[in-house]
Order: sequence, then structure tokens, then C-alpha cells
Amino acid sequence: MQKKIFIIFLVLLACCSEKEKASARQGYETEQKKAVKTSNYLNDTAHLFSGRELSKDSSLYKYSISQAYSTHKNAVRQSWSRYKIRTFDKMRAFSRSKLNYTETLFYPFGGPDLVNALALFNESKTFILMGLEPIGNVPPTQKLSTAALTGGLTLLRAMLARILGHNFFHTKVMQKQVGSSSFNSIASIMMFFISVAGYEVDSAGLVMIDAEGTAKAYDKASATGHITALRIDFHDGQSTKIVYYFSGDVSDRAFASKQGLVKFVYKQGELTTMLKAASYLMYRATFDDIRNLILARSRVIVQDASGFPYHFLRNKTDWQVNLFGSYVRPIPLFKVRCQPDLRVDAARKSTGNLPFPYGYTSPTFGRSIMIYATRKVEITTPVFDKSQSKGINTYCWHNKLVVEKLPKK
Repeated sequence: MQKKIFIIFLVLLACCSEKEKASARQGYETEQKKAVKTSNYLNDTAHLFSGRELSKDSSLYKYSISQAYSTHKNAVRQSWSRYKIRTFDKMRAFSRSKLNYTETLFYPFGGPDLVNALALFNESKTFILMGLEPIGNVPPTQKLSTAALTGGLTLLRAMLARILGHNFFHTKVMQKQVGSSSFNSIASIMMFFISVAGYEVDSAGLVMIDAEGTAKAYDKASATGHITALRIDFHDGQSTKIVYYFSGDVSDRAFASKQGLVKFVYKQGELTTMLKAASYLMYRATFDDIRNLILARSRVIVQDASGFPYHFLRNKTDWQVNLFGSYVRPIPLFKVRCQPDLRVDAARKSTGNLPFPYGYTSPTFGRSIMIYATRKVEITTPVFDKSQSKGINTYCWHNKLVVEKLPKK
């Protein structure tokens, strides 16, 4: 924002009178102050969420020296320290030594799980996350009482306890808790992850995607017919990053109607797709359009067993597949989605156990599998059937893999 303002200011200086130059300079300084103020407030709020120190110049500083905030800060630091040592740092190290990926990370079914995306793909520039949960709002922290702030931060910690404990969000818990307060909204959770991972928030707000897949500044008066997304810009001192979050259904019928979203994804070029704790939705014919998009547009795919069925990658000449970790049968809720072919290949070809939990597992109740696939050929344009009743349905019956084409003839 400030860079753009500065460029405009230089252009004006080059072509205008002294009076106009003075006016331009004043306008630039005003806009710069606005940008800094907005940026500082959002970043201070993110720091507040994540238990970081605040400057004495911050409007939130008074609360940050209270006993209530000290309690919040200590609780966050303890839980984050455990997670960082057990999971985050191990994922970063693993990624550096094992993974290659593109500048754009596509994480459908990820919800607000930006922390895993930043751990594995921290050199990516753009992150696109999707989930059913609404975006929500960031709380007006500078206007709230100490009691309201304390209560809100307690709700935020409760929401985050699951992922920092098990490294995935529970769908049913998400449905009940996310958005029950502005403190545990998608926007607030993502700002927490950005800040606790050591980044600084530059800006956050809504954007709208037009029919051609172009992201524009959000305008409520003209938003009808556009797809709305959350956009957060942030940096780590070395590079600037952008995360987009889209809320909504991506089953075939709904996804086919969102051509602006599809074109937006196309415009990102080659994708790295991340799938984790994805509820095995793309095993169903009702989700084969989003699966086809992933297979057509991804240069790299990193997934656990719950993304899409392994047989779409197995023994395919277009893909180089590496397996890390150990395969175990799905949790009882998804027992019909077992994959005998993946079990066989993991036993024969895996390079060993993953050093961190990934997917529906944790160090206390299971092991993790990671499928790392690299595309050998150019990306293509996917074909969508736009139907809930057509496509490939994959399931397990008496420990045998069944791949069923619908509709049946």
C-alpha cells in the first residue's frame, strides 16, 4: 500500500507545478499515515491474539500489561512452544530437505489451517484456503473492555487447543465453535497463526472475485454476483505473502456455479495442492470436479490418505510419487474409505515414519502417511461433469478396493 502511494507521489512530482507538488506531498503523507495506522492496529490485534509484546505506542498497550493478558500470554506461549517443538519445526525441516513446491499453495478443505501451510510451504507467496465456515469479523479490540477482551481471548484459546494438540481441526467442533464470537472467527484464527509463526500483518479485509477471476476491492454496493473472500497481506522481513480464504460449498453442483473462483485459481498458474484431514470427500462422485481441478492444475500434490484416492496417482506415467510415513486404516467414522493399494505401497516403498503428525492422527493414537506427487507433464484444463450423480466413487468393501463409475449402466 505504502509503496504504491509512494510511486504515485513520484509521478506527480515529475509533472506538476510547485503548488500541485505541495498538495500531492500532503496527500501522500496523509495516506501514508492512514496506511500505517491501519496496519499497526491490525498487527497489534494479531500480536494480542498470539501473546506477543506490544509497543507502548499501541492503543492496546494498556491491556497488554494487565494480569489477564499475562495469563493469556503464558497459556499461548506454553501451547505454542509444545506445538512448535513437536510439529511446526519438524515440518519446516522436513520440507527443506524433502519437498519442492510452487509459489502458490492451494489448500481446499483446509479451513483456517494456515499454520500447517506456513510450516510446510513457507517459501510460497500466495496461499488459497477454502472451508465451509464463514469469514466472520476481527473484533474491535481497542473499543472493548478488559472483561470483554479477556473473555474473547479465552474463547480463541479454546478454539485453537484442538489443532495445537492434534494438528487438525475437528469438523463438528468447527461447526459449533467457529464464528460463535469475533475472537474465534476465521479471520481472527488466521491472524493468530500469522502472528504466532513470527510474521507481521500488513492489511486484512474483504475482496470480491468477478466472473473473470479477477480480485477487486470489496464494494458492498456492487458485491452481488461476485464471490467474496478474505485477503490478508503479511510479511516476515524477507518477503511479502498473501492468503485468501473462500467460504462455501465445493461439491460439484455448487463448484460448477462458481466460475469466477475457478478462473481465479486458473490465473495462479501451477499449483502446489495441500490436502489434510479432508474427510475423504473427494472419494465421492459428488466432489470429482474439485478433484479433477487439482489433478489438472497441480505441479505438486502433498496429501494424507483423506484427500482423494491413491489410485488416481498410482502407476500413472504423468506423476512421480513418493511416500513418507506409515499407512493405517481410517478412523471408524471413515472405515469404508480404506485403501489396500496404498497400504501395500506404503509397506514396500515408504522412506520411514513421518517425524510429525499429519492428518487424522497424533503421536498418541496413530501414525501418519504423506503422499508427495510431482507432475511430469504440463498442467491442463480440467473437465467438469457439473453433476452430483456422475463421476467416480471409491470405497472399501471387505478390505478390497472398489472403484465405481456413476451412473451405473
